[in-house]
Amino acid sequence: MARIPRLESAFEPADAFIGIATNISVIQLVHFINRNTLLNLIRVDDLPVYSEKTDSLHYFRFFHSQDEEYRSDFCLLTNNNRDITLLATHKQFSFFLAIYGAIPEQKVRPQY
Repeated sequence: MARIPRLESAFEPADAFIGIATNISVIQLVHFINRNTLLNLIRVDDLPVYSEKTDSLHYFRFFHSQDEEYRSDFCLLTNNNRDITLLATHKQFSFFLAIYGAIPEQKVRPQY
């Protein structure tokens, strides 16, 4: 007999979750993304994450952009804090870009 989950997910899974490995600063990356995708990533409150290892909250830089026309959300999150890595299993990535919805072709500028 199949098990019935008792708890529902508290979040909606992303349509795309992209790991970005780079050594440029977060400000340079945000500028690059905004310029080449025509998004408008804006810094919002840092994302607090509880760590069982240190029994404390750690804050990670968080940027957000919402496209009302296409009903899409774009979130850029740093993977590293001074003290801890958000996703230790993916420590090779400096940032993560989560996309909810789609990004239409006309929103991306081709690189020549």
